[in-house]
Amino acid sequence: MRNAYLSIVQPSDYPTNTLRIFESGNMIESWWVENVLKNTPDMKVLDTQTACYYRDDVVNIHGRLDALCHHSNGRIVGHEVKSIKSAKYVAKSGAKDEHIQQLQFYLNVLGVELGQVDYLDKDVMLNGAEMIDSVDHCFPQKRDDQVFAEMITKARSLVGCIRGKSAPAEKGWLCDYCLYSEVCGE
Repeated sequence: MRNAYLSIVQPSDYPTNTLRIFESGNMIESWWVENVLKNTPDMKVLDTQTACYYRDDVVNIHGRLDALCHHSNGRIVGHEVKSIKSAKYVAKSGAKDEHIQQLQFYLNVLGVELGQVDYLDKDVMLNGAEMIDSVDHCFPQKRDDQVFAEMITKARSLVGCIRGKSAPAEKGWLCDYCLYSEVCGE
């Protein structure tokens, strides 16, 4: 939350290395949708980069679901595609909490019951292996209204911090990846 707060009150440009990481993720996601999801028998890609908006009297949140598909079992499933350095970490621990929360936002806003976080190992893909071999782990998720409610509560808290001009306290491993670690003072 502190990173989000600082990105709003002290916006800055992303470092080139971060932009490169985002772009490689976009390329991998595009490949996954175009070459796997669209070519999977008995599956139809209904939409890509589906805009998702939530607004109430306090918060305004938006994002984009990577792919919305109609699966052969008759279900509509939201796919959130993530590139990762190595699949061995998610194999042991499952989908990352922040990725599940992101998917939960989309599922709840769209009213879709099922989704999945699709992880692709970018090292395998970038080293010239067969592309299909890099499809490493897909973690199905059911829509969870409680997770969504907690996210909205957290967003409202962030709005309160912004209005009160008081950065939320936060420490931990996320600080290692924060663009504001040098100016933060935490």
